[in-house]
Amino acid sequence: MTDREQLCKWFTELTGGHWHEWTMQRGGYNGCNCGVIFTDYNENIDYTNPADVLRVMMERDDFDDFLIIGLQKNHWLELEEFIENYIIEPDALLKAAVTFLKEERK
Repeated sequence: MTDREQLCKWFTELTGGHWHEWTMQRGGYNGCNCGVIFTDYNENIDYTNPADVLRVMMERDDFDDFLIIGLQKNHWLELEEFIENYIIEPDALLKAAVTFLKEERK
């Protein structure tokens, strides 16, 4: 598993989702050890679009805390700074969300 896949797995699990672990099933189908069988190997969400991360985080009760604590890091971010730091920079928003969610679990 790549570092990026690990981030996606953590994010999925920390937000209450299920990350599919693949095994080969009868008939040559890829399946998860949870019993679900798929014809497409990559059924897990890859979160390459920051909007997908935001969409999941916005559904959470702690979204305001994520915006204030998880992203602003003790200073208010202007929109341009937010876009540059978390939207344009690959996986920055995903990493920030995983870090925030891990801290919240402690």
